[in-house]
Amino acid sequence: MPLQSKGEVPAEMQEGFPLTTAYFNELNSEFKAFNEKCVDEFKEMNQTRIQNIIDAGGIEGWDDSSNDAITKSFEFDSFE
Repeated sequence: MPLQSKGEVPAEMQEGFPLTTAYFNELNSEFKAFNEKCVDEFKEMNQTRIQNIIDAGGIEGWDDSSNDAITKSFEFDSFE
């Protein structure tokens, strides 16, 4: 008697599923398009966050000369 029942396996692991180069190329293409979309959305999200901070007047002491980041430098008397 088995200790646990056999669960369903993902479609790509089932017998007869076409694990072909064309299939993997299609998946690769879909992943690439999805990742490019994510990068664009991430840039837009950061731009919105930066613009919200600027609009709220919270950039005193910050350098906003870059389009995709705001920076601030700190100087301390010692490393500690």
